[in-house]
Amino acid sequence: MNQRIETSRLYLRPLQIEESPFITEVMNTYPEMSQWMTWSPPQTEEQVKKSLKKQLDEGSIPYGVFLKSDDSFIGRITLRNFVWAERDAQKTSAFLSFWVSPEFGGKGYGTELLEVVCRHAFEKLHLRKIFAGVFVQNIPSQKLLEKVGFKEIGVSHKHYLKEGIEYDSARYELLVEDFFGKKVAIPSQKKKRIFHHVSDKSVTLKTKNLEFRTLQEEDSKIVFDALQEFPGFDTYVMWNMPQNKEEVVEKIIKTRDLPDLNFGVYQKDQFIGRVIIRNFRFSQESALKNSAFISFWVLPPYEKYSLELLTEICRYGFKDRKLRKIFAPIFAENVRVKNVINQLPFKPVGRLRNHYLKNEVEHDSLRYEILAEDWDNK
Repeated sequence: MNQRIETSRLYLRPLQIEESPFITEVMNTYPEMSQWMTWSPPQTEEQVKKSLKKQLDEGSIPYGVFLKSDDSFIGRITLRNFVWAERDAQKTSAFLSFWVSPEFGGKGYGTELLEVVCRHAFEKLHLRKIFAGVFVQNIPSQKLLEKVGFKEIGVSHKHYLKEGIEYDSARYELLVEDFFGKKVAIPSQKKKRIFHHVSDKSVTLKTKNLEFRTLQEEDSKIVFDALQEFPGFDTYVMWNMPQNKEEVVEKIIKTRDLPDLNFGVYQKDQFIGRVIIRNFRFSQESALKNSAFISFWVLPPYEKYSLELLTEICRYGFKDRKLRKIFAPIFAENVRVKNVINQLPFKPVGRLRNHYLKNEVEHDSLRYEILAEDWDNK
């Protein structure tokens, strides 16, 4: 992944932590850039070093952008949040962010660097999709993304809280076929997200009819036995039907991140479904997020409890975890879950095209969000 990339006028190479001083100098020379970024001026060398180290530790690829003519550093473009596959569904996507120093704006460098990085991501890294998000006020970057072929998904409201001001974020995606103008065969990815955590056993929740207990490895038989009664239930989830208790542990019980909370849901001690609150995001540089994702499923005989389940996990997220926002992504074809979500004040962000590749079939995803203030006013 650490390859040098070139255009006719530019070269891009992965940045190293020891290069933080000159990155800091450029960022502080043009503090006006920060108005549409997640960082606030002035930036100290230590802040930049910490941010760069975090990106490198997470597997991101932060490229420095340099002029071939005199080696001037003119900007950054980063590929981050790589997702190769999740459970039994391939994603092979990444998130892109970028900036060009105002001194070099208006010369086509932005288009040039975006095109070459996207081409590299599709041809060399074999991604199926690239995401981008920009402050809605940042019209020039939106036009630049659209020029390269990105299509707007929608707007995530109050996505960032920066210096006491809430900002909406315009969300974009670029499919490999959007970029090349035709379908392109992408090699199957063997890389998968690593799921090796088990949720904190001490967290439990209760409602009038339901009890939520974090799933442990010893629960695999209960889950396996319940699922066997409903062949085909795996159509709109990330996993194919487990064939044994060991697969239940790997596909359903284990989580990716330590803070994720993966609850088994019980009605009078009968296992009826699962809900997970995951991907906690507390901040991004100087911008506060305080958000998380939820996903859930309920076995067919117990679907009448779906709204009670969803209501309780939202209550937990907003009241107990003090979140500002909760996202809910679902398979676009999953009408049952969509109907439940629409009974609470969730709002659609947009439709993510060909978001999942499962059993060689591409599925769109619908992304919903609910803000804490909408929850309070429901």
